Amino acid sequence: MENLRDIIGANHTELDRCMSCALCLEDCPTFKTIGRVTATPKGRIRLLKSLSAEDLKLDDELPFSKVTAREELLSCLGCLACESSCPADIKYGEILSGANQILFQEDAEYRSDFQRFLSDMPVHQIEKIQALTRNLYWLQRTGLLWLAQKTFLNSFLSKRTRTMLRLLCKKIPAKASSQLLPETTPPKGERSMRVGIMLGCMTDSMFAGTNMATVKVLQELGVEVITPQGQACCGAIHQHIGDVEEAKLLASKNCHVFSGLDLDAIVTNSAGCGSWTKEYRHKLSDLPDVQPIADLFTDVHELIDSLIKNARKEKIWQWTKPSIRVTYHDACHLIHAQEITRQPRGILARIEGIDVVELEASDECCGSAGIYNVLYPKTSKSILDRKIRNILKTKAQYVVMGNPGCLLQIQAGLIEAGRPDVKCLHSVDLLSMCEKL
Repeated sequence: MENLRDIIGANHTELDRCMSCALCLEDCPTFKTIGRVTATPKGRIRLLKSLSAEDLKLDDELPFSKVTAREELLSCLGCLACESSCPADIKYGEILSGANQILFQEDAEYRSDFQRFLSDMPVHQIEKIQALTRNLYWLQRTGLLWLAQKTFLNSFLSKRTRTMLRLLCKKIPAKASSQLLPETTPPKGERSMRVGIMLGCMTDSMFAGTNMATVKVLQELGVEVITPQGQACCGAIHQHIGDVEEAKLLASKNCHVFSGLDLDAIVTNSAGCGSWTKEYRHKLSDLPDVQPIADLFTDVHELIDSLIKNARKEKIWQWTKPSIRVTYHDACHLIHAQEITRQPRGILARIEGIDVVELEASDECCGSAGIYNVLYPKTSKSILDRKIRNILKTKAQYVVMGNPGCLLQIQAGLIEAGRPDVKCLHSVDLLSMCEKL
């Protein structure tokens, strides 16, 4: 990794600024789970410095453990909790991104792992992911998916396939949201904004209802919602894994679809997608399709908060069913990457008829982390178990969050803990179930 500093570019000095103060250890999920100092941000920074100076090789075994430098680097979730706790404001995400880029370029095993995932879950090819979801819908509806999950047939599946099936704990929609939403959804009442919605790849197919709910909630708040056809994956997973060139191609394709629509904003309802699209203006400044709209991307919580902040009424929505207890989980790429934590809680506070209770360690990762739960299920499950214990302490009936990946992970954990009655919802799903006052 001798070219790591070149890859990181202007931020290469981040490697040298770590004081090893260890304040990041308390917030690092992998340290709490694995217990090794090398499995922490400060530990991984030291490993990367040694690798860049060629004092260490990726396959070298670390002292006092049977773990290689490669394995320790890959144990990182990329949750960025360390960035929130670092007194020196070290941009660990930039360091991690550079390391993953080199691994993707130079490490055949690492690259092969990702490519196998894409063959099972082709998120970068919208038509294929929609076809896969349709097949899963029929398998679920006929009961064949249950047989594959719960009977002896499960033993014939690969470990990775079993892990992916474990996460299919929600009702799979019959159609993608891109097949259901009109290109223009007019506002109810006077128009306040004209907003494009980015449907996402997995969200479009697996969470069609959440995209529909997003449009419904915005429409009720006076927003004209534009849903352009031909959208692509935003490239967040590729960027996270280090496939920078494919991430650029997908970003450019997606931005081209939204260009020239005279939009006030482009809204996302996935924390990981939202975090990456906000990086477009910094990391993809050389792409002509990106720059004209790079400043328009916003998370749905930010947008709703801006729309209701001047409302005279204390309550905006009414939960019309018997009162429920709700708790909120902070998705890592909302709270740490985008610093969005006040807005979701403020929105929940505007709903009449629900009791909102704070979740202990709500800002700690659930173990989903993009595709981490598929590639490293054992560590992911240990991290998830802590989250589930904290959720059950709240006695909440609903766990609300702003990221589809977290939703699948936490719902699977609740089912495995014997509590399928505790339901996970995206914030906009909850709002769409309410009556606007």
